[in-house]
Amino acid sequence: DWTFTLKRAIFERDKYTCQICGKEPSIYCHHIDYDKQNCNPDNLITLCHSCHSKTNGNRDYWKSYFSDSIKQKIIGCSNRGRSGVKTATD
Repeated sequence: DWTFTLKRAIFERDKYTCQICGKEPSIYCHHIDYDKQNCNPDNLITLCHSCHSKTNGNRDYWKSYFSDSIKQKIIGCSNRGRSGVKTATD
């Protein structure tokens, strides 16, 4: 369900930082697959106003962009220790 609590949780997860350009604070919660009914946290991302505006055009490009970004984050996490920080033994 789309609620203020869910949006706040996404902003906190992303540290109120745009996941495209890194601008802080950012307060737009974007549906990666453009399906407003899909409120799975994995489908939501924090963006700044400028980047959120950009993602409203050329949706196929942005779906691919976010898919690739998520894959890179998953690969990056698999190379890190339990704390999420890369360790000398990894």
